[in-house]
Formats: sequence, structure tokens, C-alpha cells
Amino acid sequence: MTISAPHAALADALATAACLCRDEKELSRMLATFRDCRAEAINAT
Repeated sequence: MTISAPHAALADALATAACLCRDEKELSRMLATFRDCRAEAINAT
């Protein structure tokens, strides 16, 4: 998974938190709470 954020530390933390999301909808809701953050690539396996 690749998360874009204004700061590398925030992107790293969000990518870690994203691993706990049950699905893409939950991930989108989580990312929507952070300004200028988005998922660039999602690789579900």
C-alpha cells in the first residue's frame, strides 16, 4: 500500500494504520480525516 501525505512520517503512520482497515471504504473514511492524504496504490492479497 502506498499512502501520500504532506510529511513522510504521517504517510508512514497512515500506511501502518491502513493495514487495520477492513476494506477500501473504511480506508477512504480514515484518510478523509487527514488533509492532503490519499491512497496511491492498494495491493490486496
